[in-house]
Amino acid sequence: APSSSDWRCIDEDTCCFWACNDLILSADEVIVQRGNCGHDCSVGTNPDIYGVFHPELHLMDLNYTVNGNRYSYDDPDGPLRIEGGNKNMFQRCSRACFNSPVLRFEYIRGGYLSVYETTLSGEDQLVLEVAKWEMRRGGAVHFAFSSKNSSESD
Repeated sequence: APSSSDWRCIDEDTCCFWACNDLILSADEVIVQRGNCGHDCSVGTNPDIYGVFHPELHLMDLNYTVNGNRYSYDDPDGPLRIEGGNKNMFQRCSRACFNSPVLRFEYIRGGYLSVYETTLSGEDQLVLEVAKWEMRRGGAVHFAFSSKNSSESD
């Protein structure tokens, strides 16, 4: 994974906005910026590809926070100016830095196609409860997947 000194974003529509050594994947599956030091503090952190510092940056699967404020990845007024088809910076950085594959779910209900993407963390089993897919009449759609760690041999 690239370090801060040799990292370059080749395609702003698909890249992670930080070098991999600037990010940490926490035990609770949140990507945090190395050097986070509290509200309004960016001492010891590195800027994004546009040269902007983001105090207390936390990337989660469905949204992100900067300085304690929560934003959706497609929010045009959010502090991250994310372009491209996949605006989910958690997924971009997970793929680039933590080698996490992305699962994509598609289903048709009532004539409409719904899509949900999530990043695997390398756990042997992943169970998703997707609130976005919650049916109007109640209940949630549950998915359970088992995956073999790619580093294992047969």
